[in-house]
Amino acid sequence: MGKTTLLNEVGKLDSEFIGIDLDAEVAKRVGKSIFEIFEMEGEKQFRRYEEETLRHCLANCTDEKDYLIALGAGYQGEIPDSSVVIWIQRSTDVDGRTFLDRPDWSRSELGTEAYMSRFPQRQEYYKKISDLEWMVPEGVHSQSAKSFLNFIKSNPEGPYGDFDFTLDNKSIENSFLIHRLIQLGIRRFEIRDDLIEELVAKKFMERVGAEKILLSCRTVNGWGPKLFERVGLVDWPAEWGKCPEEVDHILSVHGKGNQLKSYSKLLVENRTSFTVGFKLALSVESFEQLAEGHKWYLEDSQRRSFLPMSKEGRWQWYRQLKGISMQLHFLRLGWGLGVNDQPLFFSHHLYSVLPFKEFAAVIGDPIHHSWTPSFQYDYFAKHAIPVVGIKLTEMDVDNGFLNWLHEIGLKFAAVTSPIKKRVYDWVENHKNSKVIGEAYGSSVNTLLWKGGEVAATNTDAVGFQALVAEHVAGKVAVWGGGGTEGIIRESIPKAIFYSARSGAPRGDRVSMEEPDLVVWAVGAQHLDSIQWPPKHWKPGVVIDLNYSENSPGREYAKKSGAEYISGSEMFKHQGLAQQQFWELQ
Repeated sequence: MGKTTLLNEVGKLDSEFIGIDLDAEVAKRVGKSIFEIFEMEGEKQFRRYEEETLRHCLANCTDEKDYLIALGAGYQGEIPDSSVVIWIQRSTDVDGRTFLDRPDWSRSELGTEAYMSRFPQRQEYYKKISDLEWMVPEGVHSQSAKSFLNFIKSNPEGPYGDFDFTLDNKSIENSFLIHRLIQLGIRRFEIRDDLIEELVAKKFMERVGAEKILLSCRTVNGWGPKLFERVGLVDWPAEWGKCPEEVDHILSVHGKGNQLKSYSKLLVENRTSFTVGFKLALSVESFEQLAEGHKWYLEDSQRRSFLPMSKEGRWQWYRQLKGISMQLHFLRLGWGLGVNDQPLFFSHHLYSVLPFKEFAAVIGDPIHHSWTPSFQYDYFAKHAIPVVGIKLTEMDVDNGFLNWLHEIGLKFAAVTSPIKKRVYDWVENHKNSKVIGEAYGSSVNTLLWKGGEVAATNTDAVGFQALVAEHVAGKVAVWGGGGTEGIIRESIPKAIFYSARSGAPRGDRVSMEEPDLVVWAVGAQHLDSIQWPPKHWKPGVVIDLNYSENSPGREYAKKSGAEYISGSEMFKHQGLAQQQFWELQ
């Protein structure tokens, strides 16, 4: 879901908000599409049109309504000081995108490469000018607009259960943000003495009251202890020894996941009668370390908080599901301070009040781009079951961590590449398990645990048949797709398969002169190791098995001038078939 879709959905929910898409307004005023403006007049002229059109829109706004204006990603013109600037983000922003409706920025680069060449500069600019970050989920989520609207409106619905939020020197001065978090029932604002100046902290403490403050000491000989009497709770590093003041405090350790036992001992050694809790915020590198930390938490769940961390945010799902019950539960609105394992406020909004014992997940590697949590939300919400994304590698499957995930509540799983074959093997070797239906290529994409048994199936064929149903005609070439060959051959038996690595036909097939249709079956993660199809190929249609916006299939369709068909339809139909499987079993 992008800015335009979000605006449209918000408008449907609340007529008090008027949505304006600046790109659409530019096209209307100039009388050309955005593509035509870029192609015929260049980007500089387009940016001039943007600023002129924004001024025109603002001049016609009235005080009787609230306006949401979506600016283009490259806009760097003037923004009124009275505006609240919201930076809409998606986790896949860091992956790059190929835009089909705009000409190439650089004739020498791929669309994703051109995007990424501008990405760091734009990130810095957005961070500088934005008052609020808001990360939307991947895919089209039925609750995305509702959650966003509820946060920005003057009288939001809440509270949403206990949560904590870390402030820095910029966010602590943001009255809009602070007011909204208080309205939504924030438990505590974390004030860190390494992020915030003492005078700024004092003023904020006076403003919100001691009971809303968690003062975290991070700087040796810092100002933190001087303000202990002004706060309700202190976070004191156990490596510094016992807390020097008689103040309620949480003993904490920030370290490595492979040293949990020594950290646990350190916490015990430095507790006092004023120690009200313990926190381990550890850099966790494996499921084995995660399981060990979870066990530590369960030994005293009323007073212990286990906050696993990683560079990529791999453990966000764990903190989303388990953090709700912990003494400390930090949330973020977007990229924020870079702690990507902190759950998003959007996810907390959905699940903080659900009394769930079981959960559903999409499992595989990578999964941050997956639409499954969004697509399957409505289905599982009826049963009060949350849906998350869990990065699970083939080695994790081999090491038995599917069993551990089931032990902590996993009951329904959508399985994605590249672990479909490995999960099939796991099912085959698992007692009291069964594969239902055709497991194409010895792979499964759906799991269900029920009554001590595991049931598995593969719904990819259903999805693929829906994707190609109206488009298969003439000569068909499949670029890549070794793992999906069985599914594709069932629908297109005469297709010729090409190795994306070598560019040669598979088996003893003879290369075709020029296909009418190309089925693209290579993911973006393999871009560096593949060949592109022959330059003389000019297919009329490219059907992509991927639905991500950085798929090389989008790039190929754009370069070859073909009609592009995204794999989103395949995803949708295989997802509906998964629901039928879970329901019937």
